[in-house]
Amino acid sequence: MKKVIRTIAAVALLFVSTSISAKEPKLITEKSSKSVVFEWDDKMDNTSLSFIDNDGNVIYSDYVEGVEDYVKKFNLETLAIGNYFLIVENSIKEITYSLSVSKNEIVILDTVEEFKPVYRKIDGVVYLNYLNLTKEPVDVVVYDATGRKLFKETFVEEMSVSKIFNFTDAIEGEYSIVLKSDSETFYEAVSVK
Repeated sequence: MKKVIRTIAAVALLFVSTSISAKEPKLITEKSSKSVVFEWDDKMDNTSLSFIDNDGNVIYSDYVEGVEDYVKKFNLETLAIGNYFLIVENSIKEITYSLSVSKNEIVILDTVEEFKPVYRKIDGVVYLNYLNLTKEPVDVVVYDATGRKLFKETFVEEMSVSKIFNFTDAIEGEYSIVLKSDSETFYEAVSVK
């Protein structure tokens, strides 16, 4: 009986991991030509794509909204030999693909995925959620329009950072919620009327 339960659990885990991986974006090099194909088998909302050279010059950019199963082919035949970056960014995460273009081939050097905090604003209450995979210390600070610090909390060794801010009784004005880790800083404006 235990063996049957373990087998069912293993199959369920395999099914879930396969389903999840199917929704992740992919960058594929084509061997027959000097091109790469970017695929995202999920709905892309408010997503920007930027193809950038090593000097920071934008070669291509696009803004995608409400598209299912996005596919884009980049022909890199005319690009100079060097390093390039494809940056895909939406409100939840930023994915950076590092590419090396040589005379005969294209190599994907690295893929870096960084998650952004998610803010939800409902009736004067702001819900903050941040996936901190590195578990580095994270400071959450609230400032008013004059730059006065109203609140600060440090989260240490936590993978999931969650906080609720109630602005329903706050004085009318502009506020900033700042989430700061060792490597990133994110800002969210809150307007109380």
